[in-house]
Amino acid sequence: MGAQSFVALWLLSIFLSNGFCLPVARDQNKAPAEVKRQKDFALTNSLGVLQSMDSRLQKLVKEVQLETNEVEALAKVAKNKPGSP
Repeated sequence: MGAQSFVALWLLSIFLSNGFCLPVARDQNKAPAEVKRQKDFALTNSLGVLQSMDSRLQKLVKEVQLETNEVEALAKVAKNKPGSP
């Protein structure tokens, strides 16, 4: 009888310490980590979008500067022609 009660108490303590191995308890413990990963993923995606927009704007600025330089060069050439007013 003593051995059976010892085994019963031992099993009871094992089950209580592990939370009866319920997946609900484990999911609740993992939930904050899952939310953090989702937030990190969202931040990474938004950062990527911002960087993409920034690079597009930089390309557009370069194109406008090149066009401006071309127009200025054409204006100087036209101004320096002997037949221009």
